Amino acid sequence: MIWVKGLETYFGGKGGSGTYQTIINHIPPHQIYIEPFLGSGAIMRHKLPATLLNRGIDLDPKVGYLWNQAVKEKQLTTFEITCGDGIEFLRQLKAYNIFYPSWTKIFIYLDPPYLVETRSDPRERYLFELNRSGHEDLLNVIYSMDCFMIAISCYQNDLYQEHLKNWNCIQFKSQTRRGPATETLYMNYPPPETLHDYRYLGVNFRERERIRNKIKRHTNRLQNLPVLERNAILNAFRSNNLF
Repeated sequence: MIWVKGLETYFGGKGGSGTYQTIINHIPPHQIYIEPFLGSGAIMRHKLPATLLNRGIDLDPKVGYLWNQAVKEKQLTTFEITCGDGIEFLRQLKAYNIFYPSWTKIFIYLDPPYLVETRSDPRERYLFELNRSGHEDLLNVIYSMDCFMIAISCYQNDLYQEHLKNWNCIQFKSQTRRGPATETLYMNYPPPETLHDYRYLGVNFRERERIRNKIKRHTNRLQNLPVLERNAILNAFRSNNLF
């Protein structure tokens, strides 16, 4: 996990137990990761980095400064953090899909400031809020970006439900400062059968621990087999498209 000092208590972050794990468990394999509303960047911090590029954008200059301090300190050569408008970045990416090679798998995760009326405390909390018109603009931009894998978080609301009614959708419980809340994650791709990061597989800590122990047992058994027997089993897996 990447530690970004100064953003530990960022409002609306996805660092709560069960929140970032659930989201990461719905992220398919990719080579480029883009997060246009970076904030504390809990997903970027906890997931395995993309191999080619990890790009974060945020309007708040403090966010950019603290992230760039962490990137420099940890020598994260594939990370690029910029201060800017996430919606404008997406609009340019949509219009001029020339930023990245066509063969790359690009995943975009969006965690914009939630609609104020959906929050349990309807006060404005961000330096740069996103009003209803801004959310409509964002949804219109991402809806037709079919060449990218996109997921976006929100609390359930009519605006998102109408704009993204053809997208895959899950709901799950998360813990916020003001108590439990129901998160909604919209995705423009089917439920993934392969993941970018399997470390958080499972719906809770107990299940994640059970899966980790099962993987360890099977791995040890496989490693202890004679080399030809082990290779025969691996070849059978490949022949049956099991991995």
